Amino acid sequence: MKHTAIAPTVDSQPPTITIDPEFQARIVPLSPDERKQLEENLQRDGCRDPLVVWNGVLLDGHHRHAICEKLQIKYTTVAINFTTREAALEWIDTNQLGRRNLTPEQMSLVRGRVYNRMKAAHGGARRASPQSEDLKTSERLAQSQRVSRATIERDGQFAEAVDTLKPVVPDINQRVMTGQVPSKAAVVEAARDLNRAAEILTKKTAPPKPMATRTPDAESLDDTLTRLRKTVEKYVADVEQLAIVPGLSAPQLATILARWDDWRKRLKGCAPTPATRPPARAQAPHAEQALR
Repeated sequence: MKHTAIAPTVDSQPPTITIDPEFQARIVPLSPDERKQLEENLQRDGCRDPLVVWNGVLLDGHHRHAICEKLQIKYTTVAINFTTREAALEWIDTNQLGRRNLTPEQMSLVRGRVYNRMKAAHGGARRASPQSEDLKTSERLAQSQRVSRATIERDGQFAEAVDTLKPVVPDINQRVMTGQVPSKAAVVEAARDLNRAAEILTKKTAPPKPMATRTPDAESLDDTLTRLRKTVEKYVADVEQLAIVPGLSAPQLATILARWDDWRKRLKGCAPTPATRPPARAQAPHAEQALR
């Protein structure tokens, strides 16, 4: 979905900026270390990049704006004029997708919003089936984001679940953005059962069980030796196969035989008997000579 916007203009004397709660909620929060680093950068270098506004409402640069106001650092703005509020929201989400510091949950939520908005744009009168259009939409977005189509569709379900939960969990967006939900699956489950949403979202994810350590016993050692024996037999088969390939070089066959001999040394008494080793092939006398 594309929206027409008037060419941005930079204002060195920025007007009073309005903070829209919905717009601000779309911005990925900073960790304490990230905020500290940004504050140090602004104090040292100033606010080099202009803040982005739409009709005086801040679209991008919320963190820089807050720090600049706090420390009285001068900044500039660039105005972009969209025709609708929905277009401004789309710009914010698309802009967030370009950031590298998003967590998997944050990226999934933003991608899901973009996908759902793209699907809605294909609504109304259309000859193709909704399923067909949605499939094309997910494939296009998946290609641009370098993920699978199934991932994009799951992202859409996740973003839809977040929107569904807003009436009963007003801070659900902030909780997702700050990693304060058990999992994406829990958010989707809570959206399906709003009466239990609070309970589901407060459950703690069980820590992963430690991997069991297995003490080697006679049976496990026997299994290991059996696998090694099969590996040796495979090398033997390779030698037999390679020996009849026309034009086989001596170094190639020598490498295979060297690997086989190495496995024989490791297996010691468990190695295949000499009878299992294939007889020398008359077709490759040069290889035999190379091994002497």
